[in-house]
Amino acid sequence: MTVAEIFKRVNLSPCGPKPWLTSIPEDEPGIYVVSLAGKPELGCDISANYLEPLDPSGSPLTSVLTDDTGGYRVFGLAAGRYLLLGRRPRQDASPLCSGCTVQRWADPIEIGAGTEVSSIDLRFEPEPAQHTTTGASPLEEEPRGSISGLVISAQSDTGIKSATVRLTSLRQGKLLTLSTTTLSGGVFKFDHLEAGSYGLFVQKAGYEPKSLPRQIPLIENQSRTGVDVRLNRAPTISGGVSGLDGNPVAGAEVSVYRLLWRNARPVAVKSATARTDDRGVYRLAELPVGGYLLAASLPALANTTPQGNLDFGTGRVFYPSARSPSQAQTLNVSYGQELTEINVSLFAQETFSVSGVVTDAETGEACVSCAIRAVNLDESYNLVQAQADVARGGSFNVRGLVAGSYRIVAEKNSDGRRLLSSQIVVIADRDLKGIHLRAGVPHALAGRVVLESPPPDPKAHKVELHVQFSIADGIGPVESVPVESDGSFAVSNLSNETYRLRIEGLPEGGYLRAVQSAGRELPGPVISEDASLPTLELIVSFKSANLAGQVKATKEASAERTPATAEVILVPRDNESPYLTSVHARTHPDGAFKLTSVPPGSYTAFAFSGDSKLDWEDPKVRQRLQSYGRNVTLEAGKSEVVELPLAPEDQD
Repeated sequence: MTVAEIFKRVNLSPCGPKPWLTSIPEDEPGIYVVSLAGKPELGCDISANYLEPLDPSGSPLTSVLTDDTGGYRVFGLAAGRYLLLGRRPRQDASPLCSGCTVQRWADPIEIGAGTEVSSIDLRFEPEPAQHTTTGASPLEEEPRGSISGLVISAQSDTGIKSATVRLTSLRQGKLLTLSTTTLSGGVFKFDHLEAGSYGLFVQKAGYEPKSLPRQIPLIENQSRTGVDVRLNRAPTISGGVSGLDGNPVAGAEVSVYRLLWRNARPVAVKSATARTDDRGVYRLAELPVGGYLLAASLPALANTTPQGNLDFGTGRVFYPSARSPSQAQTLNVSYGQELTEINVSLFAQETFSVSGVVTDAETGEACVSCAIRAVNLDESYNLVQAQADVARGGSFNVRGLVAGSYRIVAEKNSDGRRLLSSQIVVIADRDLKGIHLRAGVPHALAGRVVLESPPPDPKAHKVELHVQFSIADGIGPVESVPVESDGSFAVSNLSNETYRLRIEGLPEGGYLRAVQSAGRELPGPVISEDASLPTLELIVSFKSANLAGQVKATKEASAERTPATAEVILVPRDNESPYLTSVHARTHPDGAFKLTSVPPGSYTAFAFSGDSKLDWEDPKVRQRLQSYGRNVTLEAGKSEVVELPLAPEDQD
């Protein structure tokens, strides 16, 4: 689509009537509003651009994205004449172009001091249909196969119009993709299809995208009907933020943190962020289902925090009125749910600061390329507070921290390496000063990889092995060092942290059975920062096990169970060896799978759809789905076969 076409397709007048103006309180000078209420179109870029005087750079004055209701709100505009332009999601063309007389295609909007402009609706015409040619001769008959069905809302059982449906098929080693858009009632149809197997993917703004777990088989000239797909409406959370004086706060940052499990511990991962408008209102849309923590904070003041400083101001307030994540209320959202009136009132908190300097451990000078992070250790969710570069002289100052224990992390980026150094500090009732961090503290470690027996394939001796060191609490990068031909390895730039070990590139059938030091086997593949270890020995065994099978989905109780494409997860059972880890594999289109080089032990096998939103690492999720899991005990050098049912997505 060209830029000119974008302008031609935008109708700035809602079916004829001109925008109407209403006055707003005189005690809010400089606040002007443009709002839209039309057909929902999520993620459109709406930009307000000066017409008089015309901005010589051609850049929009301000730009916002529409929410899942299709609404937008632009505020903080000065008086003048504007051009309001819209661009649909995933369009590469810029909404402005050099030399274009944009007044030819769009009506200007004039706003004066103390006015509010409303009902400015933008209507996008459908994209022209794109037809794919098969390259067949005019004398050849086109294939008459077809696939048709409906896209339906799982919550309302009504058809969904304007959903995107993609059909994929493998043809001579290349992926063929066809795309269409659903009509009224959610109807879609693909014609002129050759015989083969097809995958189907559906997406629509405001809904969870979905892929069919099964391939659609199509014989020559067959018409497959009734291929219906049910989409779940994505949850939303909305509310308001008020300040210390009880009045709405414009520009406040509101974030939601999704509660997940990673490496057998709960974490809170930032999922979405929004800023309140001039009414103090926010809206977070298209969230995955699950549990969330919501936090709000005062807007950051631009250019007021010097380099080397982290300033949390009055600190974040977690919904409904908590100072820390552990005291916050969990917001559980399910498909089609809209949580409204999730309001947060900001309040002043007693905060403290931690300051000091960061030096480069390799040069002894100030580490000007370092960054500082603060992690609250009192919280089980391991939330990283923020990050900032240190000052030119290597100094840093972290302000706005509430009382508690923190890990202050200095990270150095040098020659593609990310090195960490950290120090744990405890804040009681005063500021902490004089903290000295040496970034990139070189911690050396050497060892060798020991094969208990030769690999089954003699050629496998030539594979390239690497030993990986990943920081156990997940706050830093992964270090990877090569294994020499004699099995030795050495690393000289580890941080003084606790690391988990693994070997990458093992030949077929090989797995890490044990880690030894000075003839003593370590409890697990973990080395501690405070343990003085001589040379390590990483013991590799080739007496692994295999697990094969098929995943089948049941559409109805009376229907025949059909193969399904899925992700197979093998999870070690409780009280098993810490050397066992979870194993993953994707099924083939016919539902078959095979897991090789699995360390012997007891596991539970699950099968989840490829686009599953379930957090399988959460013990509660696995407990809830235990009837869909299969317990397997794998013995060294043997293979097992199991059939797995596809775990449902509607178990919340």
